[in-house]
Amino acid sequence: MTRGPAVLATTLALAFVNAGLAILIVAAIGVRAFAPLWLGLGLLLVGIATAVAAVMLWRQYLAEARGDDVGMEI
Repeated sequence: MTRGPAVLATTLALAFVNAGLAILIVAAIGVRAFAPLWLGLGLLLVGIATAVAAVMLWRQYLAEARGDDVGMEI
């Protein structure tokens, strides 16, 4: 396995969390024309799920790079 999928998942997770938090912050200060609150919450949840997937991919990549099965019992 290459580290490409883990890097891509990490990048997507950071982007989704960043966009979700930005929408929530804009909604918190009262600007109504930016994006709906539910969209911010949805992007934040997708970002968290993607971050969990990224951690699992990094663990898999590192275990294969070391040649052991540590952390693969999940």
